[in-house]
Amino acid sequence: MIHILPAAKDEVASVLNAAKTRKPVEWIVSKGAHAGDQALLHLPDLGLAARGVIGTEPEDRGQGYGYGRYTATVRKIALLDRPLSLAFLRKNHPSWRWPYGHLGRTTIDGPIEARLKELLTGYLNGVPPPVNADEEKERKRVEAVINVRRGQPKFRQDLLHAYGHRCAISGCDADAALEAAHIRTFPGKDANHVGNGLILRADLHSLFDLGLICVQTSTWTVVVKPELRSTSYKSFHRRPVKLARSLRPRLMDALNYHRFNVFKMPAGAL
Repeated sequence: MIHILPAAKDEVASVLNAAKTRKPVEWIVSKGAHAGDQALLHLPDLGLAARGVIGTEPEDRGQGYGYGRYTATVRKIALLDRPLSLAFLRKNHPSWRWPYGHLGRTTIDGPIEARLKELLTGYLNGVPPPVNADEEKERKRVEAVINVRRGQPKFRQDLLHAYGHRCAISGCDADAALEAAHIRTFPGKDANHVGNGLILRADLHSLFDLGLICVQTSTWTVVVKPELRSTSYKSFHRRPVKLARSLRPRLMDALNYHRFNVFKMPAGAL
């Protein structure tokens, strides 16, 4: 039997940490699980992304919900080389349905179990499951868009170095989430220099390009437009930008141009 165990968004870190440290974790499992059974962990937005082994017999914890809540130790958690989406599983086995929504635990056996084992063996041997041609085309398109948004490789690397691999507004230090933002957009190689760029988290890059946030150079703080100040982005309003003082003279003209021509708010309204 293979038990599919869901993880909520706030549990993803526990799965990733267990895969890194190889330490067992206690997890909610199906009542019919037994020590030695295989487990697949479903992570939000990824699908079946990790595997493990039920290490102990389930215990009824109750938890005051009025019904049995069984937990067991899950050992040997390891990330799959490539997550297996539920959509892919349903397409190959249309008779199978996720029974209780995306957070339901379920146990599968029979032909579907055999197919899953075949797929997992392929993962271990480095053989990915077949990919729908349209899905692969869309994946490549998305990757191309992401690469364009991240910026020219040298421009991006120069900015990452200049900003210490941190977003100039949020302080985010995950390189995968950081993009090279042009302050002024004009053709030619002159656009790709440190004096015309900021390292920004992807969502903040979009807001900057849309003229919904800007940098006020008289105070070197972030200004958020009024329509965003009732959202979670209000926390960035008046926040000091994170950049070396030596960069300020090089950025001032470009940031002033952006404030007056893209952000388009009178100085008195800031």
